[in-house]
Amino acid sequence: MRIEQLAFERYGRFTDRKLDFAAGAALHVVLGANEAGKTSALAAIGDLLFGFGGRTDYDFLHESKTLRIGGSFRHSDGRLISARRRKGNKNTLIDANDQPLPDDLLAPLLAGLSREAFSREFGLTAQALREGGHDLLDAGGRLAETLAASSAGMASLSQTRLRLQSQADELFMPRKSGSKPFYLAAERRDTADRALRDAIVTREAVAQAEAAVREARQKLERLNATHAEIGGTLSLWQRTLRVRSHLARLDGIAAELTALADLPMVAAPALTEWRAALETFAALQRELSALEADAAADAAEIAAMAVDQTLLAEAATIDGLRERLGAVRKALEDLPKRRQAHESAQAQLDDAAQRLGLTSHREVLAQLPSDPALAQARDLIAQTARAEQAIVEAEVRCARAQQEHDTFAAEQAEATAVVDIDQLRQRFDALGEIPAQADRLRRDRASLQIETDALVAASGSLDPSPGALDRLRALPAPDNATIAKFSRAAEVGEAEVQRLNEALATTDAAIATTEAELARLSQAGVVPTRGDLVRVRGERDQHFTGLRAALAGDRNLAERQLDAAEQASQSIDRVTDLLLTDTERATRHEDAQQRLAAGRDERARQHDKLTGLQARLAEVETAWRGSWAASGLQPRSPAEMLRWRERFDDILKRLERCDAQKAGLDALAAALEQGKLAVAGFLDSTGRVADRALAADLLYREAKARFEALQGAWAEAKARAVAKTRVERDLLEATAARETAQTALAQHRAAWPAAMAGIGQDTGATPVQAAAALAVWQSVAVPKAAYQLEGHRVTAIEADLAAFDADVFDIVDRVAPTLRSDSAQQSLARLVEKLDATRRDAETCRRLHEAAIKRAASRNALLARRATTELLLGEACRALGVAATAELALPLERALERQRLETDQETLRRDLYEIADGRDEAALRQQREGLDLDRLTGDIDRETLRQTQLLDDIAAASALLHQAQADCAALTKGRDAAAQAAERAEANAELLSIAERWLLRAAASRLATRAIERHRAMVQDPLIARASTLFATATGAAFAGLGIDYGDDDQPVLVARRGAGEQVAVAGLSEGSRDQLFLALRLALLERRTSEPMPFIGDDLLTSFDEPRTLATLRLLAEAGQQRQIILFTHHRHVADLARSLNDRPIELIEL
Repeated sequence: MRIEQLAFERYGRFTDRKLDFAAGAALHVVLGANEAGKTSALAAIGDLLFGFGGRTDYDFLHESKTLRIGGSFRHSDGRLISARRRKGNKNTLIDANDQPLPDDLLAPLLAGLSREAFSREFGLTAQALREGGHDLLDAGGRLAETLAASSAGMASLSQTRLRLQSQADELFMPRKSGSKPFYLAAERRDTADRALRDAIVTREAVAQAEAAVREARQKLERLNATHAEIGGTLSLWQRTLRVRSHLARLDGIAAELTALADLPMVAAPALTEWRAALETFAALQRELSALEADAAADAAEIAAMAVDQTLLAEAATIDGLRERLGAVRKALEDLPKRRQAHESAQAQLDDAAQRLGLTSHREVLAQLPSDPALAQARDLIAQTARAEQAIVEAEVRCARAQQEHDTFAAEQAEATAVVDIDQLRQRFDALGEIPAQADRLRRDRASLQIETDALVAASGSLDPSPGALDRLRALPAPDNATIAKFSRAAEVGEAEVQRLNEALATTDAAIATTEAELARLSQAGVVPTRGDLVRVRGERDQHFTGLRAALAGDRNLAERQLDAAEQASQSIDRVTDLLLTDTERATRHEDAQQRLAAGRDERARQHDKLTGLQARLAEVETAWRGSWAASGLQPRSPAEMLRWRERFDDILKRLERCDAQKAGLDALAAALEQGKLAVAGFLDSTGRVADRALAADLLYREAKARFEALQGAWAEAKARAVAKTRVERDLLEATAARETAQTALAQHRAAWPAAMAGIGQDTGATPVQAAAALAVWQSVAVPKAAYQLEGHRVTAIEADLAAFDADVFDIVDRVAPTLRSDSAQQSLARLVEKLDATRRDAETCRRLHEAAIKRAASRNALLARRATTELLLGEACRALGVAATAELALPLERALERQRLETDQETLRRDLYEIADGRDEAALRQQREGLDLDRLTGDIDRETLRQTQLLDDIAAASALLHQAQADCAALTKGRDAAAQAAERAEANAELLSIAERWLLRAAASRLATRAIERHRAMVQDPLIARASTLFATATGAAFAGLGIDYGDDDQPVLVARRGAGEQVAVAGLSEGSRDQLFLALRLALLERRTSEPMPFIGDDLLTSFDEPRTLATLRLLAEAGQQRQIILFTHHRHVADLARSLNDRPIELIEL
């Protein structure tokens, strides 16, 4: 497939823009600056072929629903498919009239490719090229990984293999690592085992825990008591220290008040009012003195000034003259320039008169042509020149067209006739997709072989192994339900056995504890029990019975029986005494014996139950192995065999899929054979003898080449017909153009005399002479306007200057004749200077008179305020016992000081009450008696440090108490052995799950490695040979090609060969060379595709290459362009220039 045209009707930044791609170009270079639309063009190709997505980034200029892109694509069989694409949900493929087209219209072009596959295999960016070079470096030259990295499809498999291996390594590695999930789960299981062993609580542990709680509580209580005692002492000392400064200040204030006791008692507001009045009186005195001094100075200044009222009366006239002075000065400056401009315009007019053959500028101004006459002459001159040029061009076109006509007629006589190609196209189209079928057959056979090998490996990995694949279907293995039943039975039995073992261990521990308790109780002597008392009473009763019998018989026997009865009674008394004196020990001893007996009975029952359960488990195990006897396999545990059965069933399903795939391959091979016969028939019909020994796809390529040759001959014949029509049309058009130009020239010559008369020329003037005269007349307009304008300006300036001089001398003569001089400007300057001085003096006198009036009013107000203040000060003098106001300051200040001291004393007493925790002054003075105030700070610091240490001790003791209580509560509740057992079971299950996950990922990674190796084996030789040629081209012969060597592990590795035979490993190549190697391998892989050849699109691939490397890579792309269309987008101008320099290949440059 080749892209012949892209039409961006409304897309991204484009509107009605088309890109045409030449059919014969080996490389298309699309050049566009940043923001020119390269990214939009690249995205448009994908949207056109595969449709718009739900959202698009290219509707920023046009509305989303109006987006339209179109294009024309040439199929490899010669068909031209044109379509347009709109943004929508259905019927998005439309024709030129916006009518819907079939959704599968582009299917023959895409050959089943998805958008992702198209972008991955046939698109390459600079970043992807650089990442591909890094992938080759990471592969270390190993051939399988190198070919996978360069293949867009296998690269994904290689990355999947690395990801699986990485995931497996994250779960488990042979070398122990504490961060691996497997070892973490194993550690958790071991911890659960230890916790389960420790989950037994003893009475001694409970007693120890209770004693620890009591001891911790007593210690905490002692510490809290000591802390409270220290807190009381610190509070007293700190309070004493806080009030020390306040008490000292109160003592000082009392002494100062004693010294002021001779003053009379005066209210505080009166003192404040008297003090303010005294300050006001002094300020009023100062202000009155200042006013009198200012009045004397202003009077002296007014007497020294004299104002000219006549000059002030003419001030407006003088100001008007001063305002005109700027214009006068500018006029004096402009007058020489205006005179010079007037003379220059007159000189230009005289020059024009001389060029036109006239006597002076006055005659030029008199004979100046009108604008219509000048325009008519100018237009006629231009039209005459164009008509003459058109005649010359028409003559040239006629000669060239006649020559092409004669040459084409000679070639037409030698051309051979060709037949219509439509019938052959229909027959060729009917052959179908034979190469695709052949490629599919090869790929499916390889895939089937890979799957078969994987099944063999999967079957071999089963333990126990079921044997060869062909006997798997008939293997009489138990089904999932049977295995699950045994698995549940085994799981329940194992859980019960474990529970009984744990119960036995608990019972044994309890029996041992009870026996130890009995031994401890027996250390203080024989412990009497109620059983002993019952026994000795029974013996006594027997003796009494014998005694009664003996009393009637033998006396000696009676005496012996009486002695025995007496001894039995004494034994009863001793047991009774012991029971009465050691009741607690006897009770505990009896209780321990009862518990011991009960424990032994319980252990016997548990042991019997465990024995019966183990017998039943043995029977289940026998039945389990019997269920597998028919298959000949030795089963593992039911849980393991349940997972084994799941994997076995998966292998059976995959075997069924392989059988279906084999049937499909057989049908595909038969269809391919029928297609081969059809291709041979097609070749026979076109005059070629088909070699039926060739493969079907090779025979199809031969038929395609034959059809393309016939199609090319047909297209050439049609092109010749079109060219003939064009040549004949060009000849007719050239002849008509020559006749039209000759007619126009005749019309212009008829109008020539009248136009020449209009500009003052003879009727026989040539076009050159007329143009010269016209140029002169056109140049006269500017100097004419300047001549008239500057003359008026000179006259006006001279009149304005004369009027200004007259006005200045008139006003000077009237108001100040002594200031007149020869220059009007100088006289005006003197007059203005005198006017300014007079104005300043007048303004100063006015301001001084106004200040005197304000000053008199202020003085009267100050005198009134002083009289009021004197009355208030007189009252103060009488109250304080002084004769005059001048003596009032000292007693008033002493009275104010006493008032301030009394206020401070009251404030201190309030503050003292607040900081002394509510205690009065007397109590505080009493508390500080006996304290050394100088050493008090050190004592406080010492006790504070001791209190801080006590707080730490209290916190530690509290934590110890809480911990002891928690430990005791935990022991009382028990350690929950069942929960620890469940934790251990969970840890075991987690460990098994991690092992299974690791096994699956490690096996999948190995299968991916085998697939990559098979891919290398299939494509190695032809691919490396083609990539070698392309790599040599890409590096500009710096390398002769590629080769295969073997590494230390005897695995094939890819190396680069220099011209002298030196081999360079992939790691030894420069970064740019690795990028070129990746590009060569990618292009070689694309050439091996047998389906429809798709265009290869590169986006700024050469940004990191220097110019020699860029030129070599362009040559590589041009050579690859012989097999498929190559389009390179770039924003670098030098890349386009280097592409143009490739003369051995047709290169097309398209600018956005």
